[in-house]
Amino acid sequence: MGSRSTSTSPSCAPRSRPRCRRSPRTARCSASISGCAPRARWARSQTRWRRPSATTRRSAGRGSARPGSRRGCPLRPFVFPHLTSATVIDDVRDLNRRIKRELVRPRTAGELDLKNGEGGIREIEFFVQALQLIHAGKRPGLRLRGTLAALDALLFAGLITDDEHLALWRAYRWLRHIEHVLQLEGGLQTQIVPEDDARRRLLARRLGYPGDAAFDGELRRHADAVSRLFATLGDPADERAEVTAILRGELGEDDEAAALTRLGFADVTAARAELARARRNRDSPLAPAGVASERTARIGAALLAEIAASADPDQALRAFGDLIAQRGAAWSIWRLLDENPPLIRLLGSIFGASAYLARTLVDRPELIDLLIALGQSSPSRSVAEVAADLAAVDPADPEHAWSAIAEIKNGHVLRVGLADFAGALDALAVCAELTAIAEACLDRALAIVTAQLVERHGRPPGDARLAVLGLGKLGGRELGYAADLDVVFVYTGDDGVSDGPAPLDTVEWFQRCARRLLGALRQTTPRGRLYELDARLRPSGSHGLLVISLAGWRRYHAEEARLWERQALTKLRPVAGDRTLGDDVARLAADTVYGQPPDAAGGARAIADAILQMRERIERELGIGIDRRRITGDLKVGAGGIIDIEFAAQYLQLAHGHAHPALRTTATVPALEAAAAAAIAPARDLELLAQGYRFLRKIEHRLRVVHDQPIHRLPQARGELDKLARRSGYPDGGVLLEHVERWQHDIRAAYLRLLA
Repeated sequence: MGSRSTSTSPSCAPRSRPRCRRSPRTARCSASISGCAPRARWARSQTRWRRPSATTRRSAGRGSARPGSRRGCPLRPFVFPHLTSATVIDDVRDLNRRIKRELVRPRTAGELDLKNGEGGIREIEFFVQALQLIHAGKRPGLRLRGTLAALDALLFAGLITDDEHLALWRAYRWLRHIEHVLQLEGGLQTQIVPEDDARRRLLARRLGYPGDAAFDGELRRHADAVSRLFATLGDPADERAEVTAILRGELGEDDEAAALTRLGFADVTAARAELARARRNRDSPLAPAGVASERTARIGAALLAEIAASADPDQALRAFGDLIAQRGAAWSIWRLLDENPPLIRLLGSIFGASAYLARTLVDRPELIDLLIALGQSSPSRSVAEVAADLAAVDPADPEHAWSAIAEIKNGHVLRVGLADFAGALDALAVCAELTAIAEACLDRALAIVTAQLVERHGRPPGDARLAVLGLGKLGGRELGYAADLDVVFVYTGDDGVSDGPAPLDTVEWFQRCARRLLGALRQTTPRGRLYELDARLRPSGSHGLLVISLAGWRRYHAEEARLWERQALTKLRPVAGDRTLGDDVARLAADTVYGQPPDAAGGARAIADAILQMRERIERELGIGIDRRRITGDLKVGAGGIIDIEFAAQYLQLAHGHAHPALRTTATVPALEAAAAAAIAPARDLELLAQGYRFLRKIEHRLRVVHDQPIHRLPQARGELDKLARRSGYPDGGVLLEHVERWQHDIRAAYLRLLA
């Protein structure tokens, strides 16, 4: 094993020193061993600490590739056996105590060990590794080396809740960041937060905190959360005692109400009514003891416990009551849940997270297969894959066709929602998936409407084609849950009339096609609504025809387009209809936006001033001006909201896209990243805006997915804000609001620096 550096300077030595103490021969012998030696050593003696450390083993890279690349294979039976010792949790806890005893030296009250102390990095790693040791023998998907990757896998497998996952994920990222700052500052391998007030305040300021008190509070919150979760390893599961007492009918009315309150139910009367409804069905998992079978009683206790642990127990219990009311004991899902207990946790979590997704699952319980697939296959689907599902829709019965499209759409949105809450998709990946679903539905709906028109009115004359162009978040592949679709319709064709039994002239034919498409997608079907289409960004605005000819489009944007319309065109791309025509329109739009240098629009300063004025006008009209320093709770249009970030990215595109082709993208974050790569704006501000965009979109996702409504204001009621906070991984609404306000303050400052 070669050293990475021969330098012995204090700043380099800690980072270049190989760590050999976990070699099978320990520090007393050579660290370089033959490819078969580890297997022999492990076969003879499995010291308790070696199995946790081996979960992160990988090849060092240099030297012989063959032994290193195969080293994990011979050790797997020893690290991840199919039958795990009952003492594995005790072994991990003993190792943690040993580390604290031997490595954590006595310190003053002000000093903290980020790595080995209570609630530190080591406890997160041991928590993850303990669960890997127990379950990875039979679940190969859990055999991951990285702590964060393993955390995700444990969540997908249902072995930890989404709250536990988020708490550990955030704590690990935060603690490692502090550790890196400490080590970069001193050039030493240290994890100790200094006791000295001056050094502590300096560290806090470097991390972006106003003072050491705020930093200490954040440190304590993360450490307490980690410590509490680590303490649950191996502890008896007594949290279901009250659940069992409720299901067995052992509690009186007042005691049951008190128990439900302690479990987290806000409307105890409604909760007791839901339980009573479920108990009346003898096939229900919540049926009283002595009526339900042993299996259904076991499932019921586990489900009620997970419902109580969800973000909204009242909502989750209502959804579960609906599920029970529609299904009997013969339903295979009960056997499936009994055989796969982690699915119970995922089911309770999604029921408490979104009434919309819960309703989809209640209506189509066969979609529970999505829970099983989660973590075993990619949660992503392309437009073509979604379109393949939609191709089976029979357009012969229009009413049934739209309901069938809505049903397929809801199933795919459920797939995305499950992966979203499980952490398999980040905020931008969720946007991309939802956009793919919308595109496929839009294209299939257009095909059905076109076929209906052709049947009655025939085809328009000549080379008649229609393209649907996406703008806004549809164009940027940034759709959220319950999003509207911003579109424009561009057609080409000869003058004349169609060749059907009820002929129409060309313009009217395409106008009717666009109008029917809008009406079909916005209707409410038995399976819910599809999409609201917004065509107000067309050249005629909200007045006039819905469609415009290709010649009219070219003429308008060459002669009359204003700056805000050029700004909107930064997001344009073809999404449905004739793709050749759509590509032609996209090229015209790119030439309109990027074809001339910014001096043609008065220069970068004039562009910035126009965008600032437009943003100020939006704020004035909504009464949320920054000058009033009013916190609006509006994630989208409020000061420091999503629009600030989008306008900043579009300013950079309009001002610099002519000279920098990499900026010519329809998506916000890639535009910011391209600007950073081109060094046309401060990298720190661009990174802040990109991260702020991800943060705000994630909270917006959590806000909209509950009832599938296009809302972007935080709830005013404290109870609803608390529920949103729990869905978003925060302990309560106050903490969430604090984070939102801090992000929006920083986003507004960065936006003004870029444009002002």
